[in-house]
Amino acid sequence: MAMAALLLYIASAVMAAEAPKMVPGEVLVGLKDQSGAYASMHTYAALGTVVGYHETLNSQRIRLRSGVSIDAAIQALKLDPNVAYAEPNYIRHICATPNDPSYGLQYHLPRIGADKAWDIWSPQTQTIVAVIDTGVDYTHPDLSGVLLRDGSNNVIGYNVLSPGSTALDDHGHGTHASGIAVAQVNNGVGVAGVAGYGAGTKIRLMPLKALDSSGSGSDSGIATCIIWATDHGANVISMSLGGPSPCVALQDAINYAWAHNVVVVAAAGNDGSNAPSYPGACNNVISVAASDQNDKLTSFSNYGTWVKVAAPGLQIYSTTRGGTYGYMSGTSMACPVVAGEAALIMAQNPTLTNADVSSIIIGQVDSYTPYTSGHTMATGAGRINVHDALIAAGRGQPSIAPMAM
Repeated sequence: MAMAALLLYIASAVMAAEAPKMVPGEVLVGLKDQSGAYASMHTYAALGTVVGYHETLNSQRIRLRSGVSIDAAIQALKLDPNVAYAEPNYIRHICATPNDPSYGLQYHLPRIGADKAWDIWSPQTQTIVAVIDTGVDYTHPDLSGVLLRDGSNNVIGYNVLSPGSTALDDHGHGTHASGIAVAQVNNGVGVAGVAGYGAGTKIRLMPLKALDSSGSGSDSGIATCIIWATDHGANVISMSLGGPSPCVALQDAINYAWAHNVVVVAAAGNDGSNAPSYPGACNNVISVAASDQNDKLTSFSNYGTWVKVAAPGLQIYSTTRGGTYGYMSGTSMACPVVAGEAALIMAQNPTLTNADVSSIIIGQVDSYTPYTSGHTMATGAGRINVHDALIAAGRGQPSIAPMAM
């Protein structure tokens, strides 16, 4: 890995353990009045300027006047009886960490039984996986045929940082995560994604750019992407990002997706502690810890009763920008493994609800070994088993020839 990239991932891991970062001079305000009338009437001139309003979440984003602190603004806003909540616009970061390419390519696929799962996978419907991250390399040979497109062959995605622009990856993290979930299998090049069998036909990738070239993005942007993905047909949302502070706006957006039968998956974080990371620790989210090639919890992975499952996240080989491939490690890599699993299940049995799918993923697991004693997860949690999960979802007949691994 280039030195600049290595330093970036080290910095990302360090920032996650520090005090919460937030967009300077901004607050998010949730409103009790659901009609939208209150939002149009109130501009909070004494505090600052309303620079955004999200109708679905019924929340405003306020840019504060010079000299008005975030804490003071929040305290003032909470005195308004029509304000449901007021909170900082927190910044979330990618959940990747330094790695060394010393293991075999894609050990994680046979480890989780993906190769056996492909033998019995019998997809019945198209499933859309939305990856909210730094964007995607649209021209990557393992991803270009997977991207969700309209009738004019335009990619259906969203860039919240520059609405109207494409969700192209200017970092690399999003491209890597996307390949782990859905890189095409048997296309003669590169790597295989967990849901790569049938990719381009039964599995589609929806790219959403909420994180900038440094791998950071705000809660308001992430929440907007969750709503956008849900409204545009996403079945699974994958978020390889996180931060230490809870956020009502983020939880509201996740609840909206959940109410529309979307499975939401998020990284557990790379602090190596039991401290919750959000959105992973939000309700209605499958939070994913990172295990290694020996089913041992990695030293960097967060853990605890709030974490739902573990998946391989150490030295995962996948797609990178510019049509290339490389290794990355982190709960960022474990998250799309589970998102790919969810996509396989939903495509095979479209009668299942998101609650059904989540229950199957959490219930069909193999044991793993904590990296030190006392590092526990929720009762019954373990490392995912895609093959067993597909059987539990309803076993179909093989739709394609088994792939040699």
